[in-house]
Amino acid sequence: MSAVPKHPLTRPRPRPLVASAAAVLGLLLVSPALAETPEIDLGAETREALSLTVYNQDLALVVERRRVELPAGAARLRISGVSPLLQPGSASLSGEGLQVLELSSHFDLLTPYRLLEASLGRTVRLARFNPMTGEETIEEATVLSVQDGVVLKVGDRIEAERGGFGGGLRRVIFDEIPAGLAETPTLGALVESQGGKAVTLSYLTSGLTWQADYIARLDEAKGTLAISGLATLTNGSQTGYADARLRLVAGAVNRAGGPVRPLARGAVATAMAVAEAADLAPQAEGEIYVYDPGRAVSLLPQETKQVALLSASEVPFDQEFRLEGLASLLGRGGEIEPVKAQNLLRFKNDGEAGLGRPLPAGVLRAYGLGGKAPPLFLGEDRIRHTAEGEEVEVALGQAFDVTGEARQTAFEQLSSGSFEAAQEVTLRNAKARPVTVKVTGDLPPGWKILDQSANHETETATRVAWTLEVPAGGETVLAYKVRVVRP
Repeated sequence: MSAVPKHPLTRPRPRPLVASAAAVLGLLLVSPALAETPEIDLGAETREALSLTVYNQDLALVVERRRVELPAGAARLRISGVSPLLQPGSASLSGEGLQVLELSSHFDLLTPYRLLEASLGRTVRLARFNPMTGEETIEEATVLSVQDGVVLKVGDRIEAERGGFGGGLRRVIFDEIPAGLAETPTLGALVESQGGKAVTLSYLTSGLTWQADYIARLDEAKGTLAISGLATLTNGSQTGYADARLRLVAGAVNRAGGPVRPLARGAVATAMAVAEAADLAPQAEGEIYVYDPGRAVSLLPQETKQVALLSASEVPFDQEFRLEGLASLLGRGGEIEPVKAQNLLRFKNDGEAGLGRPLPAGVLRAYGLGGKAPPLFLGEDRIRHTAEGEEVEVALGQAFDVTGEARQTAFEQLSSGSFEAAQEVTLRNAKARPVTVKVTGDLPPGWKILDQSANHETETATRVAWTLEVPAGGETVLAYKVRVVRP
């Protein structure tokens, strides 16, 4: 038999959430009365508690408790109000005296196309509107195909329309919703219970992520920063989360790319307990850090919201002007025309500075105080995950009035594999105050500095750096001579 071609609008459906082998075996052995088990709807209004743990990897763990009067024996639960981006295989349902026999997802949602596709071979009604007379007529029709359009049998004729259907003058009337289609994303569960009062549901979902955003206000007179950190939450799904106990996870967790293993019952209970006992300080959990704002947060569908994360009022900082690559050997007669220095901001993440906590990766935006004038935006840079005690370096942009240029002053070929070269680097500062400039460069393997006007630092096997003071409105010249003997 040939394969049936897929309609361009057909999307892959999530696979059913498969219960364990023991649960399936238990289902086969239950009483025939199981087919007549009561059905209980658990909508979003039955939610009693909600925990939302968001990772900065387009991933979130949702743990919620819903109230329900479970009868003793078997029952079928319909749990609506879950994320449409729920990851199949990650869902877990638990409760006191509860045994889950089946757990399945119903994410085949109602759309005009899916209604037609699910009605193949069935009779529907076709309504036509005549704009000239204002009358509407209704005929019965049979849905023959929805491949690359819609094909209907109306009376003794066949009608086909490519693409959308109706054009505003026709509509299809369905007497009922075909089986298998859902109005909202829904989890179905077949359970055996001893008569509990609540169930706890957990699952992983995409569509939620966060990142840290920092605002730093520079006080150059004091040499300090006022830093405030915000967690920027983004809900890219069509599901809202009301009054959720929020936790934010910084760090990367491994993801296999397939179905995620469900949480054990004890892990679900622990997650809910932790969410209900908020702690403002970041807590280490293995190789990740967990931040808890300490209050409930609501996220609407497609909403971006910022939540306060940390603040420090007087963080000492150093400003550095850096000229990358200016000290590299230029070859015979080479030179580098004036270039502007990079403006860098550095501060230490420690308790003395008012920080001293793990800083999640994010974007730091720096502003000048501006005095009586409005603050000025000075630049921004992305910082990495920074542990306590490490240094943060932020590149704000190019300095307007700190420049450097380089030229070769001598070159001598000693042999086919060795030579000596002398260079000068001229630094200029048009500011009304002195500045410190760091000049860096990479030298070939086998290098040795023979002479220099200032001491250098060896940063790597081939990378050297000089740190020089440049007076206000003046210049400083760095001269050095290098011998290279290639190995």
